[in-house]
Amino acid sequence: MFPRSQSSVQYAADSGDPSDDALYRGKWHAGYGVMVVNDTWWPEEQYDAGLVYFRSGLTRRTANNPFDGECLSFVEAADVALSVALLLEEFEFGIRPTMWEKKLAQLDGVDVETDECKVPVEGHTDSEGLTKAIRSLTWGAKGKRRKGDIFDLQELEELGIARATSHVDGTTNPFDSGTKRMSFESVSMQRLREVMAGSYEPVFGRREREQAIEWVLSRSTDY
Repeated sequence: MFPRSQSSVQYAADSGDPSDDALYRGKWHAGYGVMVVNDTWWPEEQYDAGLVYFRSGLTRRTANNPFDGECLSFVEAADVALSVALLLEEFEFGIRPTMWEKKLAQLDGVDVETDECKVPVEGHTDSEGLTKAIRSLTWGAKGKRRKGDIFDLQELEELGIARATSHVDGTTNPFDSGTKRMSFESVSMQRLREVMAGSYEPVFGRREREQAIEWVLSRSTDY
């Protein structure tokens, strides 16, 4: 277990086009992973990460466009990540007092902590539109279907439960491998094997595809 002051839960999500077959019911294919990571990290280093949850399957709700699919996949991943963070917090800091116990302590003059979760959560997505929607102060023209989901993600950041959502390069997103069929030697599969081997290095922003592929191939071939 990492030192309690250096632990966080990070997750990355992606969404793929739904399969074009007779069983299609409007659900897109989601791929995401949740990791417990060592937060002691510098730009030239990697996260020491432990993959604790991985999912590849249809979203639980229907989506009408790529933005909907990315949003639904990200929200599902955030839900799992919060559950992992709360469980990790319980392992490190003990069981939380109930609301009744907190109220009794306050009546006795005890200063009660009001932190929602002591283990920070951080999400990564390769959807630039989703990242902008979470950061935006206005809703714009994204449609009402995902309005509540976006507001929930914004509230998590406002309450300090989640850090700011980061945009990562799609080619190097390791969980893109969970959204479609890929060969064993594909870039996303190599990145997924890195995560499974215990390291995670997100590539923030967007890179040219050729540059991203060259960066991945130049790394260790032990995976």
